[in-house]
Amino acid sequence: MTVSEKIQAVLEAAAAVTVLVPAARVRRPGLTEDVARPYIMHFPVTARPSHVYGNEGLRTTRIWDVYQVSIFGDSLSSCEAVSAAVRDALDGNHSGVDVRWSGGGYLGREDVTGVEHFLMEFRVIENL
Repeated sequence: MTVSEKIQAVLEAAAAVTVLVPAARVRRPGLTEDVARPYIMHFPVTARPSHVYGNEGLRTTRIWDVYQVSIFGDSLSSCEAVSAAVRDALDGNHSGVDVRWSGGGYLGREDVTGVEHFLMEFRVIENL
């Protein structure tokens, strides 16, 4: 299972997220012309391998210093509500990934389409 699939599973399982954005509109990058808003797009940006010593000995992990989650909506308030739900859902330990919110904010409104864009970044430690 890829890191994107693990993050997708966490977001789809979070009722606070899916009540605002149906699971079908939580996706990895792709065509968005026909996607109703709000929707979420997420993907890993930078990774590095790491080895961690723990109770079980040496463990191999991959650290994604930047994992990006973008929220697109018709209003700033809808983006803010979705981003709060996403942050609460992802921030913590999950099956195969440890996710920590590292920041984000409002990127603005696209004038032609009227789409608001809110960007979030997380640090993800993926157990391999």
